[in-house]
Amino acid sequence: MRRPSKARRLGRQMKAQPRAWWRLLWPILGAISVPALFNVAGFVKEVEGPLVRVATRYVKAPQGPPVTVVQIADADFQQIFQSHRPLAPAKLAEVIDAIAALGPRAIAVDIDTSDPVFRVLAGRKWYASKSPKSGAQAAVEVPVVWARRATFSKLADRFYVTDVLGGVGAERTAVAELAEDRDKVVRSYRRSFPTDKGKILALPIELLRAGGLLKPGDEDGERTINFYGNTSGDPIRRWWSSAVLRAAREPDIAAGKPLRDRIVLLGGAFQGVDELETPLGWMRGVVLLAHIAETDSGNAEPAARTALLAVVFLGACLIAVCFETTRGRTAVLVSLSGILCSLLLYWTYTRVVRDALLVGTALVVIVGQRIYLKIKQASKEKAEAERSPDASGSKTLR
Repeated sequence: MRRPSKARRLGRQMKAQPRAWWRLLWPILGAISVPALFNVAGFVKEVEGPLVRVATRYVKAPQGPPVTVVQIADADFQQIFQSHRPLAPAKLAEVIDAIAALGPRAIAVDIDTSDPVFRVLAGRKWYASKSPKSGAQAAVEVPVVWARRATFSKLADRFYVTDVLGGVGAERTAVAELAEDRDKVVRSYRRSFPTDKGKILALPIELLRAGGLLKPGDEDGERTINFYGNTSGDPIRRWWSSAVLRAAREPDIAAGKPLRDRIVLLGGAFQGVDELETPLGWMRGVVLLAHIAETDSGNAEPAARTALLAVVFLGACLIAVCFETTRGRTAVLVSLSGILCSLLLYWTYTRVVRDALLVGTALVVIVGQRIYLKIKQASKEKAEAERSPDASGSKTLR
């Protein structure tokens, strides 16, 4: 007679003993809340940083568009702008002129220009000299994208954007906003924003389009930020505003066009403005926008919360069945191997270490629960065997 398989015996046991369903399912149902609890407790945030650094240790810089960041440092804020806010429009125009003179494809200005004093910059054109093969000098216009700040309304379900250039407006504008997760860490970004002025692209996406580096129609959706190269030096080329002004005045440097065919992000790095927390630690907003611009084409869509819970629930069911149909050591080895493979596949797809941590933590907790139940069940069976008259032999003799 053919012996029934372990899975079939488990099915018969479930059918004969309804309470066995509860023993099988209660750890699974309890594990669904584990990711949220660990996230709220800050465990994931503490572990995520070191893991991201290890995961990106040998990740090479992407072969994306060349990006340069020009920052206004504290010294620049004091010497160029005399520590005055809002920044002097004439001085800001001087910095942009210097950047344009070095030959970039496009420039994005990540500075709030909503104050009326910036109206003097409306309609201003920015040019770089170019030497065609004919040898004649020609002035080439460099497109400039102006940043808008935005506030989201939950009631209206859209963003309200601030004015640009003192309310006069500009030909090219974009939203310079990054969304924080519940733990105040930035891991993803929107590529476009529904606003009270219609759909407006995010600043790095509009910068790519201005530089002719964005595929037509590829401008919507949400994506995760691909952090890379954190242990092999700063992968993004950086300049200070004062260095750009000096380079534009030096004929030898300016003639070499050190920013030729690059896209440039100009932003503030003075008095603690525009600082955001990322899995790699605190980062300037303009540098984070540069990461987005350089890696956007290879970034993946973030996994939905429902997908994360589905992965946890499915993994929990498989672990429960594995422990019910195999021996203890085999079940532990198979479960942990499956968890490791699942985490590698999950991280490869999403590139979000936090989600992989949440899934892995929940599944490891479930394995721990199953080991505890297995030990408890074995102890109970041993105690019953010791109390059994046939096992002890105490009642076989009269």
